[in-house]
Amino acid sequence: MGTLSQLSSSDLGNKEPKGKKLVGSIHSGMANEVQRNDERVFQEYLDYFKQNKDDIFSNKDKAENFISELSNVKITSSKIKAKVYFLISVCYYAVEETSLSYDYAIKAVNNDSTESEFNLLLAVLENKLKTDTSSSIAIKALINLKGLYFSLLGKTFYENELRNTIDGEVAKFKSVKVSEARNSFFLKSLFWVPVLIFTLFKYVNYVEPSGWFSFNWKPFIFMILLVLGGCYLIVINYFIKQVNHSSEEWEELFINEH
Repeated sequence: MGTLSQLSSSDLGNKEPKGKKLVGSIHSGMANEVQRNDERVFQEYLDYFKQNKDDIFSNKDKAENFISELSNVKITSSKIKAKVYFLISVCYYAVEETSLSYDYAIKAVNNDSTESEFNLLLAVLENKLKTDTSSSIAIKALINLKGLYFSLLGKTFYENELRNTIDGEVAKFKSVKVSEARNSFFLKSLFWVPVLIFTLFKYVNYVEPSGWFSFNWKPFIFMILLVLGGCYLIVINYFIKQVNHSSEEWEELFINEH
């Protein structure tokens, strides 16, 4: 029941769906009329749901009656069907019928895979039922949370439900990447540190020639030492950049990696 109290004022049904452009203005007009009618029918159920959700879920019989009515709504448009299936999934989720909620969430995504909220609800249910890997769920959650601005249940609901899984997977990804960066830095240091030490030793222990025509190599050794030191600083700076990211940057890297 707690999820229903988080319903935002944004209206899922207010989004105007885009139907396929049919050949011929008559067919196109008929298709648009059907879609508008489907949208109107769904909007009536959605408005009723938002205004009466406390009463709908006051007992299981009322909830099941509302779900039954939704299930029998005649809708032609695939996108509007997806909204109906999503709303049914939300209702089943509220009455803790998780398996049924999962089934309808899949139907919603199958009918409209572009809707971020449908994918997020499916991720929540996959997370609860363990029907997919934590890594896949985390990726799906992060991608769709980025594109979620207005939703029926609200972004906070999905954040709360999926945050532990997201953080756990990103932490594992970060651990692997930091370990790889450290190993790479260590191997590079095995080359650069001895070379720097050797060059520094040559510079410190260089004996300047005393003859009139003798050539002094010490300034050149110093210049070589500066160049080598600068190269090693670049290696160090690159290592720091690899391991020093904000939590948002690690999440972005996690998405890009997969």
